[in-house]
Formats: sequence, C-alpha cells, structure tokens
Amino acid sequence: MKSCKIMLAQQGKYPDNSRFSLRYEPNQDALFNGGRTLQHNFLPTHDITRATPRLILGVADGLSANENSYKASHFWMEQLGVCQKKQQVLDYQWLCETQQKFNQAFAQEHFGIATVFSAVEIDLEHQIATLLNVGNCRVYLVNSQGEWTKISQDHVVLSQNNNPRVKYFQNSTENLSSYLIANNQPFQTAYFHQKIAIQKDDTLLFFTAGIVNETAIQQCKEIWNKFNYNKKRVNFIKQLLISKKYICDDFSMICCSFL
Repeated sequence: MKSCKIMLAQQGKYPDNSRFSLRYEPNQDALFNGGRTLQHNFLPTHDITRATPRLILGVADGLSANENSYKASHFWMEQLGVCQKKQQVLDYQWLCETQQKFNQAFAQEHFGIATVFSAVEIDLEHQIATLLNVGNCRVYLVNSQGEWTKISQDHVVLSQNNNPRVKYFQNSTENLSSYLIANNQPFQTAYFHQKIAIQKDDTLLFFTAGIVNETAIQQCKEIWNKFNYNKKRVNFIKQLLISKKYICDDFSMICCSFL
C-alpha cells in the first residue's frame, strides 16, 4: 500500500447556533486528519489523500458535563499532531506524558474538563495499524467484502451487560468508566491498545457518537454495502446517526480507505 484516501464529516449538535441560542456553542468534538485538528459546527463531507509512510488519525468527544470540554478534545487531537511530527510512539507512555501536559495546560483554569478519544497510527509500508483509545469513541475495520469488525474497546460501566433494557444507557456520559480529565492527577484510568494488520481495500471508520446499539450498526452496514462510493456512504451514515433516533449530540467521523 502506498497511500490512503480519507473522508471527513463533522457537525455540531446545533450546526446553526443562531436558531437555538443567543450565544455560540462550540463543537465538543474534534478530529485529527493526519495533518491538522478540525473542530467545526459544520464540515461538509470531503476527502483528502495521504501518501506519507506513517500517519495518525483520531477523533475525540469532549464530555458535555463541562461546557469547556471542547478545549480538552481539541488539546488531545493537537497532541496527536505533535506525536506524529516528533515520530513518537502512540502507547501508554505517550498517554502518561500527554496527561501531564494536559494538567499543566488546563487543570488550574479549567479544572474538570474531560474527553474520550480513539486514535490509530498507520504504518503503510508494513501494513500495520496501532490503535489507542480511552472511553467510547469507536473504530471499525471494514474489509473488502464489507465485513465490519470493532477494533476499539468501549470503556463504559454497562459494556458487558447484554440485557437490552440497559443497553440504552451505554452511551451516557455518566456511565463512562474511563476518560481523560484535567484534575492534576497522573494518567490512571483504563485504556485499550492493540496492533492489527491492514490490507489494500480495507477501511477504518472512526465515530465519536451514534453507534450505540446493534440496530444502528446493522443499518450502517446496510448503507455501506448499498453504495460503492465512500462519500455517499459517509453522507448517509451521518444522516442516519445524527437523526434524533440515535443521538442528539456533536458528531465526527473519519473514513480511511487503503489504496
């Protein structure tokens, strides 16, 4: 593999804030597209191509319990850029060092701001993807046959509970068992880290919100298999997930296909 095509979509809870509020409400989500951090209330679906041997992609969802958590999601995505530029390794040590920087930057003025995130370091030359996630931003690997595999791990209290009556609550902030918070404490929460093999025509899908039950996943799979072009796939999946049927939240999505 020599390159990958990246499709991006992002939308705030209120894409036109003037209709709902007298003050501006920033998008609590942020994403890193391998080159820069994006945090828009409305970002039309568009694609970019990356041909660098190594790149990092990620999404972050600031926890809405604190109105300033958009600063947290933006900070952690900016740090992915630093990690990529300095050729650091996306691992536990990076989490610990970045948590220290996070505290230094925000714990005094914005104590308690928090975020969850998922990031993937992609090695095109060796066809390896290294995943690191804290919280419940999901990443799926879709192969050339259209088969979906969740490669991230949900850090929520009810993640192991199969009772359909409690599944509804799995996406609520209150039930997160792991997140990144500016509280002057070292990194000491759960995280997930793994390496996977990637092949030509595979696709990685990143979501900050919306994939909360098997029905949503199944409908996304049906959309994926219905269309041949990623832009249509991303647009229809976004329309599905931001409908009130699934979420009323900020939304960010990355679709990365390997060429």
